[in-house]
Amino acid sequence: MAQVKKAEIRDVILDAALGLFEEHGYSETTMRAIAGRANISTSNIYNYFASKLEILFEIYDPWLRERLNQLQRDLAGIRDPDEKLRMIFWTLWATIPAEHNGFANNLLQALSTATREDGYERGLLEWCEAKVARLIESAVGEEARARTDTAALAHIVFMAFDGFTLNHRLVGPQPAIERYIDTFVHLLRPPR
Repeated sequence: MAQVKKAEIRDVILDAALGLFEEHGYSETTMRAIAGRANISTSNIYNYFASKLEILFEIYDPWLRERLNQLQRDLAGIRDPDEKLRMIFWTLWATIPAEHNGFANNLLQALSTATREDGYERGLLEWCEAKVARLIESAVGEEARARTDTAALAHIVFMAFDGFTLNHRLVGPQPAIERYIDTFVHLLRPPR
């Protein structure tokens, strides 16, 4: 007889995992710990999720998408192109890496230990890069759009996001981040 999956059990698993990921990080969180916090058996988790990586993506994917959608809403109120660019880079390189006890670092921990068999898919990364490319395009003038491969730039920005996220976990906020942001803004803005 097939197991009947209950939405409330699934939600309890995700809530337990979120708390543990925020408190201890992905690497230090075990399926047994998630089960214990959710007050279910470890084997029951596998009726809902194939792996800890799948659990993380169920939490991380909507969280990061919402953060970027919020960034888009915040940018709508800014007229100055340089300030828009600064907000994009500041949010990606300083704000998000620090949020929720460095929650973004969980994805880096997960992916650094994942194997091809874990079934990683690039859908979230591709969505994020496309979103950031559109945000950058909305901030720069037509001349900058014509001379800039915003898709490639968004990929580089996300590679830097990974670095800033890891750096925030290891040493804290990056003291020179304003300089890095100003450099990127300067590269994207035409001479005045």
